[in-house]
Amino acid sequence: MFRIDEELIKAFLPYIKEYCLQEITKEKWKALIDDLFNLEDRLKDGDDRYFDALDHSFVLFLMIYCGAIEVIEESINPNYSINLRNLMALNSSSWSETQTIGKVVLTEILESKGFKNIKYEKSHYSIGRSDVSAKHPISKIRVIGECGPCRLTKVINTLRFDNKELWHLTKSNILYIYKRDQKWDEMYNLLEKTNRRIMNKAFDQIKDSDFMKL
Repeated sequence: MFRIDEELIKAFLPYIKEYCLQEITKEKWKALIDDLFNLEDRLKDGDDRYFDALDHSFVLFLMIYCGAIEVIEESINPNYSINLRNLMALNSSSWSETQTIGKVVLTEILESKGFKNIKYEKSHYSIGRSDVSAKHPISKIRVIGECGPCRLTKVINTLRFDNKELWHLTKSNILYIYKRDQKWDEMYNLLEKTNRRIMNKAFDQIKDSDFMKL
């Protein structure tokens, strides 16, 4: 039922070997797959509607573990002091109570780190809608914030743009910050080339199929 495109395996095999210290044993492969599904579960955050193709999980996993994406994990105090002004400002919306509190908590985390121009439910080109977004006036970093379930594709789609980070606040009060790491350019260029090969192969199959002869 689940399949990873062979072109992705071929392209990333040297990096898989590097991650497994050159020797891919059955135990190391099982541990790698377990880590992959843990990453997927963390982003879905209990909502299976946010399932993506296994290819997306595989690529995101390798981008993280091969040094292209850095993940910073911060535990948030469950008794976080919520600013009533922010809560009242957002509570009149149609969001659920869990989503509203998540947005308030993420807002206050952003404000405590100096971020300004905070907006909600904003659409971003090639990324989609964010629960919360903000910009830092000095570093110029723009944050795409998600509260609860988050699509796997949103991580790489966000980091494609310079000075953008994805902040994911889970329902278990853990904040994951995804940002570019040292090997971003190398790995992202590899991913783009591989995707082009996959698309070209698909077009060739369509071109040679009986469908085109109708």
